Amino acid sequence: MAILGARSISNIPSSARPGDWDSVVPFISFQNFPLTAIYSLAPSKPVSDFTFNWFDKICPIITIKILNDVPAGSNSFVVDDTFTDETGTIMDYTFLTKGTVLKHAKTGEEAIVTATPTSNTVSIQKGVGSVPDSTWTAGDILQFQGVTATHRKLALTKVNIDPTRRENAVQKFTEIATDQSLEHDLIEKRIEGFSLADQRIEGLCRLAQGIEETLLSGTPKLSGGSPTSISFDGDILYKMGGIKYLLDTYAPNRIFVNSDVNGVVTESYLNSILRQVFNYDSGNRSRMAICGNGFIQTINEIAGMTVTRYSDPVTERFGLRVFEWISPFGTLYLMQHPLFSASNLYWTHSNNAYERTYSALLLDPDTIVKRVLLPIIEKDNIQSNDDLGKKSAFVTILGLELNPVVYNALLINFKTGA
Repeated sequence: MAILGARSISNIPSSARPGDWDSVVPFISFQNFPLTAIYSLAPSKPVSDFTFNWFDKICPIITIKILNDVPAGSNSFVVDDTFTDETGTIMDYTFLTKGTVLKHAKTGEEAIVTATPTSNTVSIQKGVGSVPDSTWTAGDILQFQGVTATHRKLALTKVNIDPTRRENAVQKFTEIATDQSLEHDLIEKRIEGFSLADQRIEGLCRLAQGIEETLLSGTPKLSGGSPTSISFDGDILYKMGGIKYLLDTYAPNRIFVNSDVNGVVTESYLNSILRQVFNYDSGNRSRMAICGNGFIQTINEIAGMTVTRYSDPVTERFGLRVFEWISPFGTLYLMQHPLFSASNLYWTHSNNAYERTYSALLLDPDTIVKRVLLPIIEKDNIQSNDDLGKKSAFVTILGLELNPVVYNALLINFKTGA
């Protein structure tokens, strides 16, 4: 993962000399605002406009769903082109070419596609293997078994598994860095222990908290499904989509809402979710589980009732104090997040509100790409002409790319372990 070496401000070595404000963020905010800190350490790509796009691509497990019944002896079938795999990839006829071998998942019967399809009606020759030709039922699954050809021919039609275009927008964040007029007020009131250095730290913390919540739950204004500007204060601005928005938009199958009315979770149910989460994976078989204290309590309750999969001692990972949950499919490093654990915070999903404390964001930090129009700078002399005190402000314009989106997941309504 991409965040090894982050540390608290008390551990900054004396030789450290941050080259810009972005490099300061991990030192002052990692425990309270880990997403912002991880984001600041992520690979960076510049943008030249307020909206941007990227292309992510995985090689899916090709499975085709049958739309209608197919009698024995039939020479065609209709593909259900609304069927998606676990990542949300539509499994339509474009994955098929002449010579594609399809195996019926239940009966084992094999068929060959006899012509490259131009619609969801696919021409086939059934019963080409040892299992005889039989009736197929609507909803049955056909599994891709490669492309074959006669001894005198090769595959004649290419298949493009195209990368998928994703979109997001950058957002401008700003916060006061220093305000001498405030310092003057405090000195007049005999308040001690105040300095402009304190103001900068407070300004960076407020800036980080705003970025943090936007990285979690921000949404852009949309026009035709694409981010667009909104009118504000006599001008225009753009809003950035956060992780929840990108999952909702590009990988809805990766948001898992526990359907139990009381939020009851068994270890078996949790493992069934993790099996899907780690099914498409970059290979590291671990996720940073940024979660609320309610989710951690649920994990503890599960661990207390089963053969333990939970590592009780607090361990150090990624510069953080985390707990480990070891499943057969991958390891979760659980970290309690203040913006998950705070009361009265919710996820809104399918028109329902769910308490955020009982949720966990399963994050693969390697998928985060920092899109930057303007890095964090301190802009001086923003005071009005008649102001006595000098003011400065932090400002940045940035956006979020997740590539690929499907390596991440969100678990919602995991209230009680059983």
